[in-house]
Amino acid sequence: MKKCLSAALLLFWITGTISGQSRIIIEKLEKEKQRLIRQELTIDDSLQVLKLNDIRERLHEMGWPSSDPDLISHPGFVLAYDEEHEQAKWVAHIILKDIQSGSEGRTNKFMVDPLIKTGSAVDEDYFTKTPKPEGGYSYKGYGFDRGHLAPSADFKWSRSALAASYYYSNMSPQRPALNRGKWARLEGFLRDIVQQHNADIFVVTGPFLYAGMPKVAQSVNQMSLPERYWKVAYNPKTRSAIGFIMPNDQCSEPVEWYAVPVDSIEKATGFDFFKNLPDTLENRIEKRVILAPWLPDTKMGETLPLDKSELPKKSINTQMIKDYYLEEQPKLTVCGTVVSAHKSGKGHVFINLDKKFPETVFSATVWANDLKNFAYDLTTELMLKQVCITGPVTTFKGTPTTYISGPESLFILGEPEDEN
Repeated sequence: MKKCLSAALLLFWITGTISGQSRIIIEKLEKEKQRLIRQELTIDDSLQVLKLNDIRERLHEMGWPSSDPDLISHPGFVLAYDEEHEQAKWVAHIILKDIQSGSEGRTNKFMVDPLIKTGSAVDEDYFTKTPKPEGGYSYKGYGFDRGHLAPSADFKWSRSALAASYYYSNMSPQRPALNRGKWARLEGFLRDIVQQHNADIFVVTGPFLYAGMPKVAQSVNQMSLPERYWKVAYNPKTRSAIGFIMPNDQCSEPVEWYAVPVDSIEKATGFDFFKNLPDTLENRIEKRVILAPWLPDTKMGETLPLDKSELPKKSINTQMIKDYYLEEQPKLTVCGTVVSAHKSGKGHVFINLDKKFPETVFSATVWANDLKNFAYDLTTELMLKQVCITGPVTTFKGTPTTYISGPESLFILGEPEDEN
């Protein structure tokens, strides 16, 4: 009995000693972990400061859009302010690859910009707030969102840059239909390019401003109300540029259809974008729209509607079709580029012009028993060719559609017509 008791006491002593040593080791490791976390935070802070400085230097190297003497520099972006219109002429920033791992969230803390010497816009340019007897405020908006020019989501890798994006100098009065609709889609469109190409994208954004333009009536600073907005972007990895113009209203077209040559925005605004690029490169990438470098893999082959001025007589492009039919038309000739043509399991062929499913803007169907009327394989012969399709236009699941039974309803542009 005594031997058993002694063995138990010895085991208890050994276990207790090991347990005590474990606690000492755990405490040491916890302290080391906290030290490393503090060190990591210090390194992250230093790295962010360097990246923010690098953004401004790179934007400067690319060339400011205008020669305004008093540029305003905030963490992550630079802008030129227009006091007459109480908003920025333009805001330049870079969407860094870091957004792919950034985790900072919206702050919704809108602030007066202290760097605007004449004073930036304020809350009362967008809404009134009235004190409540029980405390707090009631708000009444003027019907416009505080639309970011450089979007906060582009800075989710940096707390300071994201916070700065809420300065009123970076806001413009946008109708909710635009700000929460296609404008947000456009911003996401460019972030997708950053992720797809793993590349930093240079972006400049602004409203179209001019003397005598409409004002937000209730605005305390008589803030101008833009009718349209523009955005230009440059991808140094693909050495390509693109511009976009959107009306300050509901936009129903696919994002890419608002693309325009950068040159056209330069002419309309008087600004010179990316002016420090080599002249040959700048001239090449700004004079026309080339969508391919800006499309995700799933949209490769899609294109803009054909130029209205180059269409055959009495025909329309896919963008015009919504203005030409209500429920059903006796006959329309719609022209565009075949971006997809596939055969279903039942043998029917479906042809889409300019945009693929699920963003189809116009489709044509050839039933299986009519395929014998064509001397070629529609699914291969038509791909990426410009065609005109003639027939009654109906709506199928919201998409303008026509049904064709023979080659007399389908003409390939650039090929001679059959005289027989």
